Amino acid sequence: MSRIDVAVCLDRLSPALPEALEAVGRAVPAPIVAAAGLSAAQLVALRQLAAREAPDARIVEAPAGIAQARNAALAASDADVLAYLDDDCAPPDGWAAALAAAWAAAPDDRAILGGPIALRFDGPRPRWLADGLLGALAPLDYGPEPLALDPQERTLRGGNVSFRTAALRAIGGFWPARRSERDWFAEEHHAQRELAAAGWSAEYRPELRVERIVRVGELRRRDVVARRARYGGRSQLVGTPRDGRDALRAAAASAAGAGLALVQGDLATASERAARAAENAGALAAPLVAHRGLQPAAPSTPFRPSVPEPQPALPRLPRLRRDEGPRATALLYHRVADVDHDPLGLAVSPATFAAQIEALRDRVVPLEQLATGDFPDGAVAITFDDGYADNLPALRGIDVPVTVFISTGHVEEGRTFWWDELARLLHTAQATGPLTVELDGDVRTWPARDAAQREVARRNLHAWLQVQAVERIEAALAQIRDWARAPEAEDPRPLTLDELRELAGHVTIGAHGRDHLSLRWLPPERQLAEMERSRDDLAAWLGRAPTAFSYPFGVPGRDVDATTQAMAARAGFRLAVVNAAGAIAPGADRFALARAVAEDRPDAGTTPGFLRK
Repeated sequence: MSRIDVAVCLDRLSPALPEALEAVGRAVPAPIVAAAGLSAAQLVALRQLAAREAPDARIVEAPAGIAQARNAALAASDADVLAYLDDDCAPPDGWAAALAAAWAAAPDDRAILGGPIALRFDGPRPRWLADGLLGALAPLDYGPEPLALDPQERTLRGGNVSFRTAALRAIGGFWPARRSERDWFAEEHHAQRELAAAGWSAEYRPELRVERIVRVGELRRRDVVARRARYGGRSQLVGTPRDGRDALRAAAASAAGAGLALVQGDLATASERAARAAENAGALAAPLVAHRGLQPAAPSTPFRPSVPEPQPALPRLPRLRRDEGPRATALLYHRVADVDHDPLGLAVSPATFAAQIEALRDRVVPLEQLATGDFPDGAVAITFDDGYADNLPALRGIDVPVTVFISTGHVEEGRTFWWDELARLLHTAQATGPLTVELDGDVRTWPARDAAQREVARRNLHAWLQVQAVERIEAALAQIRDWARAPEAEDPRPLTLDELRELAGHVTIGAHGRDHLSLRWLPPERQLAEMERSRDDLAAWLGRAPTAFSYPFGVPGRDVDATTQAMAARAGFRLAVVNAAGAIAPGADRFALARAVAEDRPDAGTTPGFLRK
């Protein structure tokens, strides 16, 4: 029997909350109430309300946004299943028992169960609220019979949906969208689609019916119309876009129809056509009405160590250069090898590398020169990260300046890089059951039945492990090895100490940390120790201390912050590089010099065409 938690998520104290909480308190013994972005006074009021209506409720605070509340509830739950209810949804007596029975009967590949959401008005339904507008209130009814769902095609609404917690954690929980909308593009639907991509399925169960309490006094026509406008914009941006001319014609026709219906006194028809006009207008103005709400409200979540930065609504116009100052590019390589499986895009073939160097030969300058700001326009610096053994044959006798950054613990111990083993295990696994990994009580599960699902698992695992300590990474890999039963194989190895010494006769050697850890996640003194240890290792092995540092993984904001840069300066380095595409200009921060990843493509032009976009 699955252990089940129930969470009510809210970002305001709605008039329907007391009734909903009272119903939840009757249904389950200790619900989670996850409150996002409430003030101190609102939290006091919520605690008082919960003490009265659901005395055993656990109050969990979260940053602003319902998605953040959902993630906070997931982090607070140690149950096998977490059921979500909106703050205006009331479950009837027997709902919890029906939920437990449904999960007890669910097949192993089921990660999502939910049921109908009926609308219950607390007074006469407004005349203007036409049937076509009820969708804005987020009901759900897929019929009177259980229905297996493919979440890529049909999802369940977040007001009444439950998830297998290990599966939901495995795909990173909920995307932390800035604005919550009860439409088909909200974070709970996105999570269901991600679960489907990972190999999980869903089921609609009619016996899990709840009621959404609609306070008539709270309904406003303008609010419903505005929701439809945002829905049109969100559909245009992340759903199925509509042709602009068709949307314009539909908006005009609906607006005209709304005016005619209003003249005739038909409020329901007028409101419905006005909403239809707003939806099409929203599609036309999608960047203005919907883009910001879809952007992340947080740089990370409990289950996504790194969330991409918000993107501008409209493409940035290229800046006009006000001066004729030079611009340079630093290129990042990892391996030079012909490989069959390279999901991270780390390898460039020897032939391609030779072609790229030949194309850039007249423009290559030492990396240190870029830090001084004294370089010709179009200059290029060549850098390598990690210290793979295949760097040596590629760089032996090279006649352009190259800087290779070494992860010294891997060289000293002959320890292969964990991401290579992870990729191999998931690619060659012989396992037939789901993959489960547990780290200190954080349990995550992937079906991992075929190549596509295993690639999803690999990406999720990589993101999870990238910010972990060495011991936790090894603990995870041990579990994956036991599951995979993969054929014995050798992973790409690092340079030996003798090979490193030979390589140092051809290139400049820089430091890349001792254990290749994402430094931003470490205390400042531990960051400094990682840098100093790699510096001292290289000084002892090569007879001179390196002057340049490459932050492991190196993505600004995720792996590197101002503290990390300050530690690099404190460790005595003269420059440091990050992994972010962009030109280097005189005056650039010498502890955050940008590098673009080079792809396995031989073409090059004024700006190298093989840079990864």
